[in-house]
Amino acid sequence: MANQANKISMSSAEHVAREAIIAAVHAVISDAAVTMADISYPPNEALGDFTISCFGIAQRTKKNPAEIAKQ
Repeated sequence: MANQANKISMSSAEHVAREAIIAAVHAVISDAAVTMADISYPPNEALGDFTISCFGIAQRTKKNPAEIAKQ
């Protein structure tokens, strides 16, 4: 249910940006099951606009998170 609340409060531009991030990750890691939940904000703005959690992707793809981060 919380995920639905996030979708409702997400701006249109943010949604488009997240979709673009998911597409870019899929282009590099074709078997990566990236979801909106894998994309979040970094703790510090100097680190960028979004972060991607490699741990969820690693769990779903059975790959090492460090290897996914390198890709």
